Amino acid sequence: ALSAGPSVSTVETPIDNVIPVSVGLGVAGVTTFYPNQSFVSLQICVPGTSNCATLDKVLLDTGSIGLRVFDSAVADLRLPSSSYQGRTLYQCAVFASGYTQGRVAMGDLKLGSTTAVNLPMQVIDSSPNIVPQACAQSGVPALTAPQQMGANGILGIGPLAYESSALKVYYFVIQGAGATVLSNLPVALRLQQPISKLNKYSNGLILNYP
Repeated sequence: ALSAGPSVSTVETPIDNVIPVSVGLGVAGVTTFYPNQSFVSLQICVPGTSNCATLDKVLLDTGSIGLRVFDSAVADLRLPSSSYQGRTLYQCAVFASGYTQGRVAMGDLKLGSTTAVNLPMQVIDSSPNIVPQACAQSGVPALTAPQQMGANGILGIGPLAYESSALKVYYFVIQGAGATVLSNLPVALRLQQPISKLNKYSNGLILNYP
């Protein structure tokens, strides 16, 4: 007979560059059925402060670039807006299921033990008033609430370092009653790939599903 030998207990050491990914339907009250979406939890802070909000059910998206969160999820933070030539900078992004529109804000993003400082992000407006023509005529509805998307936001981890003009994203400022789309916005003002901006472990990522 074979002896099982002495029992050995093991203690798992947390790995500081790993965060859990959950798969499911998304936020409560979701109005559109999207099964098997991937979600992460993250923290957004007012830059340089400990004033933070924890967001769960943030959609992990390999097909877009940058962080987008609904205004209702970060309302208490009052994140500072980004500006272009003295005017608040806005962005509209067209996806297959709808478009998101809102101001570009600055915040510190925390993923596990890592931080991306002063990261530009889109704060999705729950009631957009002035919409660029490219979005208004895109043929898809405005996404204005987490229940429409099934998530509190989108963490876009696509293969580009920042959003390019080749994507269906439109940066604009409001002048009078209209939206003036900016065709040559400086790279530093655009949404960035969040992983590339982390203070450590910023050279890539691996998605590992069981």
